[in-house]
Amino acid sequence: MHKKILVFTALFVGGLLVGILLWSVIHNLKFSPVSLRRPEAILSATLSDGTVFSCSGAIIRKTNPLTLRLFAPNASLTIENCKSHLNLVVENIHPSSEINFSGDIVSSSSVRSGESVIRLETEMGGSVRVRSPYKESFRFIALGDFACSSQEDITRMNQVLISLVERSKADFVVLLGDIVRNDSTMLEKVADSLARLPFPVYALVGNHDYNSSVPDAFCRQLAPMNYHFVYSDVLFIFFNNADEFLPSCFPSLEMEKVVSLFENSSAKAVLFFCHKPVEDPRPDSDHAMGRPSAAEYLKQKFLGSNVSVVLSGHIGVWNLKKERNTIFVVAGEGMSDNAKAALVKVEPNGSVNVEPIRVWETK
Repeated sequence: MHKKILVFTALFVGGLLVGILLWSVIHNLKFSPVSLRRPEAILSATLSDGTVFSCSGAIIRKTNPLTLRLFAPNASLTIENCKSHLNLVVENIHPSSEINFSGDIVSSSSVRSGESVIRLETEMGGSVRVRSPYKESFRFIALGDFACSSQEDITRMNQVLISLVERSKADFVVLLGDIVRNDSTMLEKVADSLARLPFPVYALVGNHDYNSSVPDAFCRQLAPMNYHFVYSDVLFIFFNNADEFLPSCFPSLEMEKVVSLFENSSAKAVLFFCHKPVEDPRPDSDHAMGRPSAAEYLKQKFLGSNVSVVLSGHIGVWNLKKERNTIFVVAGEGMSDNAKAALVKVEPNGSVNVEPIRVWETK
């Protein structure tokens, strides 16, 4: 009897898999590799001596010295049960942010011109709060696909970002994924280098940043795989569709979470970032999000909501299209000769405008 049950179960599961495969072929679904463990950013840690750290809006990316990187404009750190003198480094802070301390935490440096870093010291612990200034209007640069494979590439990327910010008067930068070319071990060097910039850089994971041999590299060095924050009453949503967890024609649980997030938002504007666009803007090409029915579901949710702009990379083109009240932008040209980035301008009334800006300054 037991063997019959096992045989029946095996046949049932096999038939189900075959059915799903046939369904996928008929409906042009694409199967992505399935990860058994989801990468997670380190938001809290306990040292060997019992000292406990917990973060909000920041990740712990190094332990010696303890180094935190903000992935949101507003963030906090709590240190409890401190047993000895500690030196801390906090990265990716906007120079005009307000920084408050409690306990015996003191700053051994301020946010210096040319860097977005502060250095702290403590003997007993306490808390740190970073708050960005409210701005009625602001602007930022968004672009993707730098595909860095060497330190020279990273240096070149930083030079491009500095030039773009200086020319556009942007407040910060958003990287739209594929920061490195397959070698996710390069992401620590990227994070080290970005910390030396005089403005914040927020990052979105791309498929080339997500390497199965080092699956945690992106979220351990730059930001969680999925996250959101509010800046000056504008909701920023960073959605990971780079590794597309499950092969399915149905929306994922994570997708349902972000849809609920923007549908129920009272922010004056919503900006959505996903590495793969929901549609490939090129005729007769299909290099967009890997699950067409889920992509269409997401697009329709955008069009029926208050999402002002959807920004993506992945495809090596510049494309801007407005459909109903939503602007869809693909800015995935990286550092190619005629590349363009997106200059996003948010106005006091919540209206959002996007225009191209050349990556390389023309003489």
